[in-house]
Amino acid sequence: MPRPEFMKTRITLDQEIWDPEQENKSKRWMFNFAKSMVEVVKPYIYTKCSAGFEFKSKTGDWCKPHLHIHFDTITPRDSIVKQLRRVWKEQMDEPFKVKTVWTMKEEHYLNDEVKFFRYAWKQYESLEALKKHDLVQHGYSDAQIEEHRAVAHQVWLESREYARAKADKYEDDTGTIYDRCCKVLDEINPLTIRDINGVILDVYIKEKKPINLRTIDGYTLCYALTNGIVDKERVMDRAEQRLGI
Repeated sequence: MPRPEFMKTRITLDQEIWDPEQENKSKRWMFNFAKSMVEVVKPYIYTKCSAGFEFKSKTGDWCKPHLHIHFDTITPRDSIVKQLRRVWKEQMDEPFKVKTVWTMKEEHYLNDEVKFFRYAWKQYESLEALKKHDLVQHGYSDAQIEEHRAVAHQVWLESREYARAKADKYEDDTGTIYDRCCKVLDEINPLTIRDINGVILDVYIKEKKPINLRTIDGYTLCYALTNGIVDKERVMDRAEQRLGI
């Protein structure tokens, strides 16, 4: 039996900042479309799947609405992406754009499976709010979902307060170049090491700073670690290999 892979999928559903007044009006199509995207994934789920919307940024401001789908599977990534592309094109009548619209990342090294699956539920204030969107949640009872949702939401609330305090600090003090890089990164919300590195390079180029690749790589790794894009255990394993301990 092949070992399952953990898939982390994010799909941006609209290019406009979310307006809560639209939920029961002009944006109903978005919820129906999101359900169809989760249904595409459903046949490929191995044991578990969690799905949920996000409408707010790290600081709690309204942002472009996007959908998270986290699941484990023994189906190759490309086969699933092919089906997602097909449904997207059928319903949206436009190409499935990489990065600006979606990303599906394989988590080869997963340190915390519970954290991985509860992530999609972090902005929901209650189980009832989550169930209202009627997305596929596979492998969990309602009681288990509520337990994990409550933890994820509390973690998100705490990180939101930290992000707000950081944003206030930026308003009072421009800080170091790393602070300025973080400000841009927080606004863009990149999902990969390459994207983070590119944004930091853009800041250096814009400010006409000398390019020190070792420093930029250090900033990239620091941001990725503090925002959960790279797992600390993975970095520690690499360090152990590099030092030959």
